[in-house]
Amino acid sequence: MQHRLWHCVTLNSRIKGGIFLEHCSYSQINEDTRQGTGVIPWVLDVAFGQKLWHLSEEMVNETFTEYAKLKSEVSYGELAHNRLPQSKKISLTGIEFKTENAVIEIFFDQKSCTIEGYHQQGIFIPKEANYEAVEVRNNLFFVDLLFPEHTEITLSIALDFTTNKALFILTQYQPKSLPDHSKPIPLKLASNYQQYFTPAIILTGNHKVNECRYPFITSDLIGSRALYCYSNLPPTVYEHIYINSHWYCYNVINGIRKGDGGCDQVSYYKFDDSTYVVTWRELLIDLSFVFVYDLENKTTTGKGWGNLSEVNKMINIPAGANIISLNSLNYPLNYIPT
Repeated sequence: MQHRLWHCVTLNSRIKGGIFLEHCSYSQINEDTRQGTGVIPWVLDVAFGQKLWHLSEEMVNETFTEYAKLKSEVSYGELAHNRLPQSKKISLTGIEFKTENAVIEIFFDQKSCTIEGYHQQGIFIPKEANYEAVEVRNNLFFVDLLFPEHTEITLSIALDFTTNKALFILTQYQPKSLPDHSKPIPLKLASNYQQYFTPAIILTGNHKVNECRYPFITSDLIGSRALYCYSNLPPTVYEHIYINSHWYCYNVINGIRKGDGGCDQVSYYKFDDSTYVVTWRELLIDLSFVFVYDLENKTTTGKGWGNLSEVNKMINIPAGANIISLNSLNYPLNYIPT
């Protein structure tokens, strides 16, 4: 009998519940059960699944609400709840930035901001956005901007008032085709997300403008490994191995997706020896991430963002974790947190 691996996609459980994997790829639908390969069609029968759900409710004499179902689906996003809280320490009403080609100004209100001078060719960027600011450490901030009427884009900004460096990361969701939730998740060679990076120098309060350098693409982290410990109970631990300038490998060592692994697209920018911005774009699940790395305190803070369950319904996930080890080859690969 051939063994097949049931791979649970938690976020899409209401739509798929999971998919079969075999021979290092996605199983195809196969009506001939004698062959022992592929997915039997009734496994993907939504109406059959609903009957099974209602029968289960009758057997346990309990009805589960839609809220209860949804809560179980978004548990992956709950990994991120240990991100640092929003800070009130950006007391400036406005910040001015210099890029290689333009000057950008952001004017802050209590919950919203206005952006002037920021452009990306071919992309419409509204001037008004809601924002959240998180203090990663003293004078280092992660600013998360959302455009309520234009959910196909989001903007993240890393601000370091010590080095007067900043990095704008525009993320755009640009699928080649809309997902078909009646079929297994297709294998993708490229993410549905594009990320655009704009290095900048902070001009506001900067008396040494001519001495400042822009954040730059770095190879520092290539070849390193990191363990990320999230605060769920039981703790969820991811291992990342940064293999080159475009890709990293991941492995879930502990938690709800234990045993899951793969490769995703990645980008790295450096501010100084303890401050990096790392972003990635997942292939299997429609998610993108932006993280500010504080290697001095072994923490990250940032966001996940993506189209997780319903077509064109983007979800913003505050994200953060503790880095247990980085640039080290001697931590145990079978690390299980206590």
